[in-house]
Amino acid sequence: MITFSTLENISIQTVTGTFNAAFSDYFIPLQLTKEQMAIKLKSEDFAPQYSVGAFYKNNLVGIILHCYRTIDGNKCVYNGGTGVIPSQRRQHLTIAMYDFIIPKLQQNGINKVILEVIEHNIQALKSYKKTGFKQTRRLRSYQGKIKILNCSKKLDIKIIHKIDWTAIENFWSIRPSWQNDSASLQNIQENIILIGAFQHDRLIGYSVYNPTSKRLQQIAVANQFRSQGIGRALLTYIAKNYSEDIALINVDDSHNDTIEFLEKFGLQNSINLLEMELMI
Repeated sequence: MITFSTLENISIQTVTGTFNAAFSDYFIPLQLTKEQMAIKLKSEDFAPQYSVGAFYKNNLVGIILHCYRTIDGNKCVYNGGTGVIPSQRRQHLTIAMYDFIIPKLQQNGINKVILEVIEHNIQALKSYKKTGFKQTRRLRSYQGKIKILNCSKKLDIKIIHKIDWTAIENFWSIRPSWQNDSASLQNIQENIILIGAFQHDRLIGYSVYNPTSKRLQQIAVANQFRSQGIGRALLTYIAKNYSEDIALINVDDSHNDTIEFLEKFGLQNSINLLEMELMI
């Protein structure tokens, strides 16, 4: 018999083991060390009291890793990972785990649940839709080798040791997904590199790069300085000083300028996800 509980008394090691077993045969197989899982959970504001585990004979066989933040006055949780180990699938455990946790979320004033799912993961999509989730946007992921292009504009590109996270939101045209949001990056500042583009000591563009994962987590240019080679200079700096190989996840499919920019640098659209929300 399957039982359900929150994850408040479950170790990171146990969570990591179940996560890895569940994702071992995923569309893109994913395996994390305990240390990598700890960084992920810290970044995303993991909330074990709002997360849920499915147990069979006292073994954790399914998980929903929920993270918690207040966004624009709404109490929100984000699904940082849902997985069921292969031997326990086809029992509708994802739906059952949400049936267990949603009343607890409601009791604590949670307004919204957010998640991302690979658009070709038909079984997961069915489960989420049955639970009541609705699609809010399509997100693209990119990877490849940066094509280094000449930068004609005279800029000062350098590491930033302190940044006004609120101020740089004015550079955005779209809000990053949960994993790439500024709140997530502030939680792991020791693991990321902030790179700024300056003109006459004025910050006019920036990027956030994770050298361990080789992932570009944010890149933005002030509106009045776009299409002037600022983004090109930032990517070239990363390619020359860190790695030409790079990955990005969760690029808003509606932002054509960003997509055109990334593809111009030789990056390939590798996989797409659907962002979904459940209002409760």
